[in-house]
Amino acid sequence: MMLLLTLRRVLVSGCALLLCSSLATADTYTARDTLGPLHDDRAAAARLLERVYWEATSFELTVGPSELADEGDAVVRYPSPLPSGNSRMDTVAMLWFKARDASGELLDEPAPAVVLIHSMHGRLLFSKTIARAFSRQGLHAFIMQMPGYGERSEPGMSGVVAVFENASQAAADARRARDAVAVLPQVADGPIALQATSLGGFIASVAASLDDAFNPVMLALTGGNGWDVLHKGDRDALAARRRLAEYGYTGDTLRERLDLMEPLHVAHRLDPDRTWLYSGRHDTVIPPANADALAEAIGLDESHHRRLNADHYSAILQLPVLIQEMVQLVRNADR
Repeated sequence: MMLLLTLRRVLVSGCALLLCSSLATADTYTARDTLGPLHDDRAAAARLLERVYWEATSFELTVGPSELADEGDAVVRYPSPLPSGNSRMDTVAMLWFKARDASGELLDEPAPAVVLIHSMHGRLLFSKTIARAFSRQGLHAFIMQMPGYGERSEPGMSGVVAVFENASQAAADARRARDAVAVLPQVADGPIALQATSLGGFIASVAASLDDAFNPVMLALTGGNGWDVLHKGDRDALAARRRLAEYGYTGDTLRERLDLMEPLHVAHRLDPDRTWLYSGRHDTVIPPANADALAEAIGLDESHHRRLNADHYSAILQLPVLIQEMVQLVRNADR
């Protein structure tokens, strides 16, 4: 036990030293929130919006070098607009994969940007794959680490549980990400896109529903009705339910907590002309019924709800085609 505690202290100290080293060489920018007053006549939506809202203010962000080869070209850090009191959780980190040309060289001119919200898996492999592809296609890609992941992880704390307990913070962080990205000189003027996968799609659906900050919004392998997903979905969904149960989240306690940040309460606020949903016909983690519920709540037509002949995992085989489509959606956004 003493050996484990010593190793943990060494790892935490090492992470702290790396963070301090990165900040010492970081560039600093000043941004300002563009989030305005939020209103909705639907009671459930109004309650959710109240949980995520914060007063707009100026904030500083830093851009420092990435310490790990698989984490992009730089790390952008900024304060969470809804701090929890945990300093580690309250500093948002985004992995920046910079836009490159066909030969792999960094672009000299400003380029469009996409904020990505990752799935429940700690290594963020799916989002990193998409981010690298966006980068090679001349887009800046920023993977926002949700509470409990990456630099925001806590020893002994499950990432899924951390997102569950800090869902309103995660959604607010994602919305502020847009304003952080927009001030970077390498990012072109115009819309900032949002792409999210699986668990990240639940958070992104809420963040994009706050206002019209993101264009386009591209949601993959996600849906609505979190309670239903946790109790009918298998594999990742089942693993998440079991992990939440270990922390005492079962029955009415789980249902009530999920309802506080249920995407279906606010999905009607998303613009169906600027939102795309990619779901799997054979997905057993996020069943088709849950994807359909989200699509219906948004008001998506068939051209904006792409049903893939895949499950939650085999969808990766169609990723090259989907990435090309998403790149065009970003480039075609009204700039």
